[in-house]
Formats: sequence, C-alpha cells, structure tokens
Amino acid sequence: ILLAQRLDKQLQQLINDRSSVYYTSEKKYLSYAPQEFIPQWLWQVFGIIMIGLTLLMIFNVLLQHQVKKKTSELKETNRLLTKSEREARLAAQTIEASQDIGFWFQPGQPFIRVNQAAMDLTGFSEEELLNMVPRDLLATNKNQEYYDSLRDGNWDGHLLFEESFKKRDGGVFPVE
Repeated sequence: ILLAQRLDKQLQQLINDRSSVYYTSEKKYLSYAPQEFIPQWLWQVFGIIMIGLTLLMIFNVLLQHQVKKKTSELKETNRLLTKSEREARLAAQTIEASQDIGFWFQPGQPFIRVNQAAMDLTGFSEEELLNMVPRDLLATNKNQEYYDSLRDGNWDGHLLFEESFKKRDGGVFPVE
C-alpha cells in the first residue's frame, strides 16, 4: 500500500507539471495526430482547376449565345436574300418576256444585261450591246443634261425623257 501511495503521489506531481516527462511521453507515445490524406498543395491545384473550368463554362455559354444570335441573323439575311432573289428573277423573266426593250446598266458603265426585244429592235448582238454604254445608242444630243446625270451617277434611279436610239443598220427608232 505504501508503494502504491508513493506512486500515486509521484504521478500526481507529474500530472500537475505540464512540462513533465508524463506529458512529453503522452504526446510522444499516446496522442494520435491524424495524417493528411490530401496535401494542401493538391487542394490548391484542385481549386485552380475548378476556377478554370468555371471560367470555361461561362465562356462556352457566352459563345453559344453569340452563335445562336449570329445564326438567327444569318437565317433572316438568307431569308431576305432568297426573297429578293425570287423577286429579281421574276422581274428579269417578266422583262425578258416583254415586247418592250430592256437595258440594265450602272451609271457610266457598259450595259449589264439586255433583253431579246432590245437585240431584235437594235440589230446588235448581246455581246455588242454588253460592250456599249447608253450614250453609244443615242441618235441625238437633245437631252444632254440627262446623259450627264447618267454618266455622273447624280440621279435617283428613275429618268424619263424621249430620245431616238440608233440601230445597227444606221436607222433610228424613238424611245421614251
């Protein structure tokens, strides 16, 4: 019993002193410090990767929005172009089938297109007419201001005047 009391007293002194061998041994042999299964640097790499993926997803959503927007704009433009092309084709077919002469041109430029009635009436071939400018067909100079407007491009696309055009054989015919 005496030995047990003495051991209890000695143990009590060791417990009361925080820097004793008791606490040193306890820390060394009895305490369990959990080990890190994932190192801190790996968490940082994971965080950077997640931020990067988030930014890529945001960028992807923005790009998809832009693609949808541009696609709808292109569809609308294509629809309008198709409609315009149909209307232009119908107009060209109508004028081509017409008995009236038809010339297409840009100011100061050779004819772009002529219809069959223009070739029949003037006697010039399509190739010859496509190498001419409107002034080449004029038989007179009585409407000089109109011709200058055509050459300079200072017109609104609609001119109305009376004139005479030359034929290949030297003859003339009236036009309005």
